Amino acid sequence: MWKEMNGLSEDQKQALSVLLMDYSNFGITDLIQDIPAQWLKDPQNAALEPAPLQPKAQKVTQEHPSKPTQSMATRLQKKEEAKPETKVLTPLSVKAQIENPEAKILFMLIGEKSAVSASEIALMGKIAGTLIPDVDAGYITVDATSRYELQKEKIAPLLESSNAEYVLVWGQEAVNALHGEEILLREAAKVRDVCGKTCLYFYHPRTILRQGNLKKMAWHEVLSAKG
Repeated sequence: MWKEMNGLSEDQKQALSVLLMDYSNFGITDLIQDIPAQWLKDPQNAALEPAPLQPKAQKVTQEHPSKPTQSMATRLQKKEEAKPETKVLTPLSVKAQIENPEAKILFMLIGEKSAVSASEIALMGKIAGTLIPDVDAGYITVDATSRYELQKEKIAPLLESSNAEYVLVWGQEAVNALHGEEILLREAAKVRDVCGKTCLYFYHPRTILRQGNLKKMAWHEVLSAKG
C-alpha cells in the first residue's frame, strides 16, 4: 500500500493528505497510524511497511513467598509435646520382717517364707542343728528388690534387736542384701561378724538340693564357723 502511495503524483498526494486530515477532524483516528502520519510529513523516507506491534508490557506481580506454616518455636514446642512422658520413679520401699527374734539361730531369706518348700526347710534345720542341737530357728525375710543398700538398711536393725547367735544366710541375693552390695559367697565368708552376729553363707537350699555336690560345701561352711 505504501509503495502505491509513493507512486502518486504531487496533486494526488495533496488531495489524499486533505482527505486524511478531514477523517482526523471527524474523529476517525484509527485510519491515521504512525506510518501514514510519517508519510504525510515525509513521503519519501516514510517506512514502507507497518512497524511491528510491540508486545504489551506484562504486569509483573510480585508473589510473596509462602509464609511458613509453622514458626521454628512452634515446631520445637510441638516436638517437645510429642515426646513420651517421662515417668518419675518413686523411691522403692523395702519391707523386711523378723519371725521369732528370740531364737538363737535366724534363717535369712529373700522373699516370703511361704515360698520355701518343706524339704528346703528340713535341710536348713539339719544344718542349723549341727550348730545348736534341737534349735528352734527364726526367720528374717526381705523383699527381692535387688536394691542392696535399702535392703541392708532394713535388715541391720532387725539383727541388732534380735537375740540370735548365728545368722544363716541362704542364697546369693540374701548375701548381697546383708552386705548392701554384690559380694561373692567366698568373699562374704571372710566377714563373719555382722551387727554382732556370727554369719554363715550358703547357696539357696533349693540349689543345694538340686546339686548334691554343694552339700559338702555347706557342711564345710558350718565347720569353719565353729572352729
